[in-house]
Amino acid sequence: FATLADAARGELRGADWQAWVRRLELDNDNLWAALTYAREASDSGIAARLASLAWYFTVAERVSEGRRFLEGALSAVSETVPIGERVELLAFLCYLATEELDLDAAIEVGERALAVAATAAAPPEVGLVEAALALAFAEAGNVERAAALGEQACATLDAGEDRWAIAAASLLRAQVAAFAGDISVVAAMAADACRHAEAMGFDAFCVPALLLDAWVAERRDDGDAATDAYGRALDLAGRAGFADHTAFALSGLASRASRAETWAAPKSSSAAHWRPP
Repeated sequence: FATLADAARGELRGADWQAWVRRLELDNDNLWAALTYAREASDSGIAARLASLAWYFTVAERVSEGRRFLEGALSAVSETVPIGERVELLAFLCYLATEELDLDAAIEVGERALAVAATAAAPPEVGLVEAALALAFAEAGNVERAAALGEQACATLDAGEDRWAIAAASLLRAQVAAFAGDISVVAAMAADACRHAEAMGFDAFCVPALLLDAWVAERRDDGDAATDAYGRALDLAGRAGFADHTAFALSGLASRASRAETWAAPKSSSAAHWRPP
């Protein structure tokens, strides 16, 4: 099962990610059993390889389970595991804790990961930690620190060739910018994420990018563009099996429809005196 996790690490970041999610879901109980073995045997190598499945739990929308799995795996991972691998795993843990709004834990893990990364980690892992920690700080209300980390994450990754990491960091930076109301950065980062995702055939990243596009369009008072972006996000989220994103897109479309009805002039003699709210 560690060998399966090795193969899944790359495949879950490419065009066949959905097939791999289904494959891993069939062995979900076995993966937990393998992790139990690794912990009981104090097998750091097996635990680290299984921990790379954190991304599987993320795209399968099993965030709480994924966090438990990753925490269990990391408890058996020793310092013999390469720094880059440990840093990436801590970046995932920071992100998953943020998704659960356990922000104190997320920030602690992220700061610890940066400290480890400072010793010898490569740019992709460092950039992922910076981006994940940026989102945690944004959720916690420290928008200034979040913006600095988000910008730093993209700068760290820009010189590299890891499209998946660049797209992930761009999406996280876009979310951070949304907290600050920085429309131009949100638009630029969403476009950047989608461009890299499409180059990889990894449509999972295009769903949140489209929702961010809709956010931008609404703040620019471009109702048609917002409706189009929500509609495309709904279609893609449905095909990807993303329940949360589907619900968000439906809510956005419902809001747009409601606004359209509100702005429509009523069929009455007082129509000439009616004004939009």
